[in-house]
Amino acid sequence: MIISGRHGLALVRVSAGVLFLASALDKTTSGWLTTGQPLVKSVQQNLDKSEGFYRSFLEGTVLPQAPVFTRLITIGEWVVGVSLLLGLLTRVGAFAGMWLLLNYMLMKGTLLHGYDNGQTYSDRLYFVASVAFLLVGAGRAWGLDGALRPWLERVPLVRWLAGIDHPFSGAAASADRAVPEPIHLAAAPRRRAPAKSERRAA
Repeated sequence: MIISGRHGLALVRVSAGVLFLASALDKTTSGWLTTGQPLVKSVQQNLDKSEGFYRSFLEGTVLPQAPVFTRLITIGEWVVGVSLLLGLLTRVGAFAGMWLLLNYMLMKGTLLHGYDNGQTYSDRLYFVASVAFLLVGAGRAWGLDGALRPWLERVPLVRWLAGIDHPFSGAAASADRAVPEPIHLAAAPRRRAPAKSERRAA
């Protein structure tokens, strides 16, 4: 079996889904759905490194409402993990994953800094992968978005969320329509050579 670029991206999508599910399971078993203390501890550990404009949001909004944010983060990671793993409404999972990763990087201070010291952060890699999932709809290959396409494509919004509307599909279809159908010319009938009897009569 030949693995195309779509299938390669689908493998990355499944891997990202597994990682999000592992993180969500760890948060669930660590009490993130019942208390805000884990998030408070994480924010306080990274507060000095967080981006300057984001620090006031952490101090004024996240810390006072930590129990709410811990539940939202945990549920969000479950949604992203299931969506990417199964390839179901992949663009929903990709967008939610991008939003979570963006906030993680802002809290850790790795979005705008840390590029000059050779450090590599997995959040950046997953963010770029989520952008790719959002753009190309990676659930069409080895995912439920592709398997359920006959039903999902009936609703325009759901069709887009499932990634069935490829951003370049419309252009490709227009290009196909712009190419005229080839004209097949019928071969001219071959002249029959006169028989010997006909030549004698002439």
